[in-house]
Amino acid sequence: MIACSPDDKYIAVTNWGDNTVHLIDISSGDPAKFQYVAHFVVDKRMNLNFKTKVDRDEDCGLCLRGTVFTPDSNYLFVGRMHGGGIAIFDIKGDKYLGTVFGTKTNVRHLVINGDYLFLSSNQDGMVEKTKWKNILSFFWAQPGKKHLPYKKWKATFTGLGARTITVTTDGAYLFANANKESKISIVRTADMKTIGSIQADPFPVGMALDKSNKYLVVTAQGRDNKNGNSVMIYEITRR
Repeated sequence: MIACSPDDKYIAVTNWGDNTVHLIDISSGDPAKFQYVAHFVVDKRMNLNFKTKVDRDEDCGLCLRGTVFTPDSNYLFVGRMHGGGIAIFDIKGDKYLGTVFGTKTNVRHLVINGDYLFLSSNQDGMVEKTKWKNILSFFWAQPGKKHLPYKKWKATFTGLGARTITVTTDGAYLFANANKESKISIVRTADMKTIGSIQADPFPVGMALDKSNKYLVVTAQGRDNKNGNSVMIYEITRR
């Protein structure tokens, strides 16, 4: 996963499989002058010198995935697909601070919209919501207590294999891919209720809204080179 800071000064590159995140300074605007400024390690860096065949979907350490900067560009949140939790990084201080637990166990994708952080949990098929500032306040209030669970979540079931999520610009609605059920679920964020769904080509994964929020674009990966392998475009209307 990659994410750009809202102030356009940094790109974070989350490295699936070795428990690290690279931070790249892009403030010059010139790609030839981009430079790595930090290499964060979450708990312990994995040894990638494999001597036998391994399944990298399973042997991926913490399987770092969802990546998002806070709106003030001061912090970076990264989801841990193995074991749950959100790793927190201090951008100005160039350091990994620790992990907040209490999420579902298989955090896959993170999105921040306004005051709220949304995340999908792949195996659980759930989407959760909380205020991102509350997570930081909870973290700072627990010095030395690294595994106390944060509990202020609102959640809804969106379908097994919850993958990519996206939120409308006004924050009113969230869309979630249910990969194992080949559908897209619609969530009303005000009360975190799944209010509907629509079928998708087999095994939807990626999704994005256009700037007008009129169209939702979704990719389907298929399996074993069968089905899927398509791009779907949905028109969004509000009544």
